[in-house]
Parts: sequence; C-alpha cells; structure tokens
Amino acid sequence: MPPWRASHKSAGAEHRLRLINITLANPGLRYAVYRGDGEELAQWTHIATDGWDLPPQMQARTEAFQRVRMGETYDMRVRLDEPGTYRLVLSAGRATVISTQPIVVTR
Repeated sequence: MPPWRASHKSAGAEHRLRLINITLANPGLRYAVYRGDGEELAQWTHIATDGWDLPPQMQARTEAFQRVRMGETYDMRVRLDEPGTYRLVLSAGRATVISTQPIVVTR
C-alpha cells in the first residue's frame, strides 16, 4: 500500500478527530498520536463519546492514546502547538500497525 500523503496543520490550531471502530474482527483498535519518529505521545482532549458531548468538567487533556472497541466512537480535540512531524497511528491486536498518517505542523 502506498504511504499516505502528509496532512499539514498550523501550530496551535484546534482540530476534532473522530475515532471509530466499525470492524467485525478487531475488538480493540488503538489510536495514538506520536511526536516525530519516537514513542512520545502528543496530547489531546476527550470531548465526546458515541455522539454525546462530555460535560466540561469531564474533558481533560491527556496523552493521545485511546482504545476503541467495536461500535464505539470517541471525539478528541487536538491542538499541536509545536511545529514538527507527528504520526496518527492505528493499531490492532498485539500492536499490529494497520495505518499511519503523517501530520506536519508548521508555524
């Protein structure tokens, strides 16, 4: 499969990601956003589950890692403040990488 074209974002801009698992064979997909080529996780804020917005007091900025079971959706607010390269990684099973989406953050 050819690599994905990098997504370009501006530093400090907020984006909403909807994480979905509509598979039949992967009960525990894992989504993560990493900085650069390493294993350092970026940060995001969980803002909705299964289409329902969370109350503000439940929205907390955490490491950008979320397990999504079959039939679930999670909405995350992402603001990447530091310019550089990030990766949105989707994996399943025993950390088998299904897809990687490069994200280039510029000033």
